[in-house]
Amino acid sequence: MTPQEILARLVERAIESKSDLIDSFREERAPLADSDREKFHDGMVSSGVTTTEDDIDDVLY
Repeated sequence: MTPQEILARLVERAIESKSDLIDSFREERAPLADSDREKFHDGMVSSGVTTTEDDIDDVLY
């Protein structure tokens, strides 16, 4: 089987079931304990400034 045939088969299956293809790229995550979730949020600080997507784009790009 050639690489082209493999690619064609992958594309064909992706077209048949887009949701299965998308789900195949998602990470499986273990449930997070409430105490761990609280620790994460306790470490967050509000600066009082609303950050927009444009603000983030300006920093990243």
